[in-house]
Amino acid sequence: MAVAAGMPSCVPENIRRKETTMSFTNKVEHKAEELKGAAKEKFGDATDNERLQAEGAAEKAAAKAKQAGDHLGDAGRHARDAVTGY
Repeated sequence: MAVAAGMPSCVPENIRRKETTMSFTNKVEHKAEELKGAAKEKFGDATDNERLQAEGAAEKAAAKAKQAGDHLGDAGRHARDAVTGY
């Protein structure tokens, strides 16, 4: 199993592994939420249902905001790794 980069060796391996797994899991969940919102928005377009269009657009926007947070977290980890040399 992959170990999270940038974690000092004094940190137990199960904790280092958890950081990587949670990050990947969150990214997959957020991408799935974006696709669900896009599908709902398209279905609303096809059925001329304004409520579904709006819900889909809102869900897609919320998922994209979560993905931006994921990217910021990755950038922070990369910066930490560059500074600490891990």
